[in-house]
Amino acid sequence: MMFPNVSNSIEDKLRMSVCITVPPDTKVEGEVGKMELEAARYVVVRFQVDATQFGEAWQWLYGEWFPQSGYQPYDKPCFEVYPEEPKDGKFTVDICMPVKPL
Repeated sequence: MMFPNVSNSIEDKLRMSVCITVPPDTKVEGEVGKMELEAARYVVVRFQVDATQFGEAWQWLYGEWFPQSGYQPYDKPCFEVYPEEPKDGKFTVDICMPVKPL
């Protein structure tokens, strides 16, 4: 997968997991793993975007929201939630970012 405006050295370090919620006693094996997110304070920002606008949504969070919020990113996994199926080429996405006070 290629990301525009990202140098190859950074792109090589990008990682992604695709997840679903499962009961705690779910058994996994092989390449399928299970992870549990630690409790944390999150900012959750909902966007409606087309396939080309995900980067802009993340840029808004870092470039607009964080500088005015009194918070900074916390060193825990961030994630996206898709609460509904795409409609008319638009995705509803909740960006969930763990935060801590400055």
